[in-house]
Amino acid sequence: MNESKACPWPVSVAVRRRGTTVVVVAGVVAALSSACSSGGRPEGAIPPGEPPIVSGPVSAEEEATAALLLARAREAQTTRDYASAREAAQRVVEVYPRAPASSLALRILAESLFHLGAHQEAAATAERYAALFQPADSRAATGRLLAGRGYAAAGDSARALLTLVELPAAAPRPEREQTLELVRELAHRLDAAALERVASALPADRPAAAPVLAEYAVALHFRGETEAARSYAQRVLALEPPERDRRIAEALLEGRIEEVLGAAPLVAALVPQSGAAYLTQFASQVEEGLRLAVSGYRAERRSPLDLQVHHDPANPPAAAALVEALERSGAVALIGPLLVPSLEAAAQARRGVLPIVSPTARTRPQGVEGVYVLMAPDPTAARTIAEYARRAGVDAAAVMYPTTAQARFEAAAFMEAFRAADGRVVLEVPYDSATTTFEALLARVARARPDALFLPLGERDIPIVAPQIAYYGLDTLGIAILGTVAWTDDATLRRVGARSTNGVLAATPLAADSSNPAYLSFLRAYERTYRKTLRSLLPAYGYDAMGLVVGALRDGARTPAEVRRALDATRDFPGATGAISVEGGRIVRRHVIVRLEDGRPVPIQVTRR
Repeated sequence: MNESKACPWPVSVAVRRRGTTVVVVAGVVAALSSACSSGGRPEGAIPPGEPPIVSGPVSAEEEATAALLLARAREAQTTRDYASAREAAQRVVEVYPRAPASSLALRILAESLFHLGAHQEAAATAERYAALFQPADSRAATGRLLAGRGYAAAGDSARALLTLVELPAAAPRPEREQTLELVRELAHRLDAAALERVASALPADRPAAAPVLAEYAVALHFRGETEAARSYAQRVLALEPPERDRRIAEALLEGRIEEVLGAAPLVAALVPQSGAAYLTQFASQVEEGLRLAVSGYRAERRSPLDLQVHHDPANPPAAAALVEALERSGAVALIGPLLVPSLEAAAQARRGVLPIVSPTARTRPQGVEGVYVLMAPDPTAARTIAEYARRAGVDAAAVMYPTTAQARFEAAAFMEAFRAADGRVVLEVPYDSATTTFEALLARVARARPDALFLPLGERDIPIVAPQIAYYGLDTLGIAILGTVAWTDDATLRRVGARSTNGVLAATPLAADSSNPAYLSFLRAYERTYRKTLRSLLPAYGYDAMGLVVGALRDGARTPAEVRRALDATRDFPGATGAISVEGGRIVRRHVIVRLEDGRPVPIQVTRR
C-alpha cells in the first residue's frame, strides 16, 4: 500500500496483476494525488479508524482493489445507482473482509439494500456494521438507526424498537435525537398487544426506551389500569427522559393526561331510549356497540375521544335540534339517528358538512351527501350472487320479490348484473308485501322453467315463502334458489327450519362460520366487556358505525370535512359486519357465497372461468 505524506488519511492505490507483474493503475494514482494536494478527501480513501470486518493480514493488492471497489460503490451511491453500489460494496464485504475498506463497504451495502427495498436484509447488514464499533461511537449509532429503519420498513416495528432502544446515553446527540423521534413514531404505531410485549422486554436503563414506556403508560391509563399506568410513568421519569415524555409521565401521575394529549374530538350519538319497548331494546344494543368501539379506540390509539350519547325521543324534530346544537359545539360526526324519518330530518337540518352515520336506518336519504347508512340496500350482494350463478352455468333466471324499496333495489341490481354477464331473465314477479299464499306465483315460475329463482327477501318474508317452495313442488324441478344476506340470519334460519332452506345459495358479507377475523375480534371484546352472549348483530352495526368514524380519526381527521373525506375514501374497512367500502356515498360490503346446510351457512369455493 502506498501512502501520500500530504494526506492525513491512508490512500489505497488500485492495482492489477498482469502475469507475475503488478501494474499500478495510473489514473487512480493521479486522482488520489490530485485530491491530496488540494486538501480534499480522495474518492476511495478510507476514513481513519475504520476497522476491517475481519482482522488479519491483507496484501497491498487486496487493499488497493478493495479501495477501488469502495470508490465505485460510493460514486454509484452518489448518483443513486443503488444496484451498482450494492454490487461493488458486496464484493468488498465478501471477497476482501480484511481490507480497511470493508467496514465502510458494509454500511454502503446496508444503505443500498434499504433503498432497493430489501429492508430486512438491510437491517441485518446495518446491525453487523454497528457491531464493529464501541456502543458510544457515532458509527455504531448510525448503524443501529439504519437497522431500526430497516426493520420498521419491513413491517417489524417491535424488532425495530428493541434495536433502537439499545442506543446508549453517550451516543452523539444527532443520532440520539433521530432515534428518539423514530422510537416515538413506532411506539405510537404499535397496537396495544404488541406495545405491551415490547414494553415488557425493554432494558430498564436505556433513555431511548422512554417514549415506549410513556406510550404504554398512556395505553394502560385508557384501559383503566391506573396503578400500572402510574408505575410505568415513574419508570419514564427515572430515565431523565426527553421533554415530551417527561410531561406525559408527570401528567399521568397528576391525573391530567387529557390536558397534555390535546383536546379530544367530539363524536355524538343519538340513541333514543323512550317510546316502544322494542325500540329502547333495539337502541340499547346499538349503544353497546358504540361504546365498545370507543373504548377500543382509546386503548388502541392512546388518544382521548369524547363520546356524547343523547337519549332523545325518536322523532324528527329532536334529531334536527340535536344537529344544530352539535354543529355549534364543534362535533366532528354524528352516529344515528336509528330510524329513517329522524335520519332525514337530521340530514336536512345541517348547515355545514357534519357527517352522519346511521347504524340501522333501512334507506339512505335522497339528494343529500355525507350520510352513510350501514343497513341500506347494498347492490353488491345481488351482483355477487348473479355473477356466481352465471359462472356456475345458470343461463336463465326468474326473479320474485315483494314491492318494498329494498327488495326492488336488490332485484334490479341482480337483473342488471345477470344480463351484463349474458344471462337471460325469463320472468319478473313483483308481489304485494302483504301476500301470504304463493301457489299462483310459484306456478308461474314453474311454467317459465328457469335454471334459478332469485328471491331478495327480508327476515319477515323468508319464513313465509321458503316452506311454500317445497310445498308447491318447485324443489322437484331442479331450480336453484338464490338469495341475499337475510337468508343467512341465525334467527331467521331457526324460525324456518333446515328442511325449507337446505341448498339455498346466498351472498353474505358475514359467513356464519365466523371466518371474518374482525367479527371474531368484536365478538371476543363484546363478551369480555359485557359478560354475556351476543344474541343479535345490532351491537355489531353500532360498533362498525363508530368504527368508521374512529378510523377517520385514527388517520388524522379532526374536522367534519376531514372525517367526511376519510369516510368517502373508505376501502375494505375490516368491520364486524363485513369488509366495508364507500362507493358514491353508499356503504357497500364484499360478499361471499354460502350454501345453507342443516340450518347454517357454509362458505363454498368460488372458481372463475
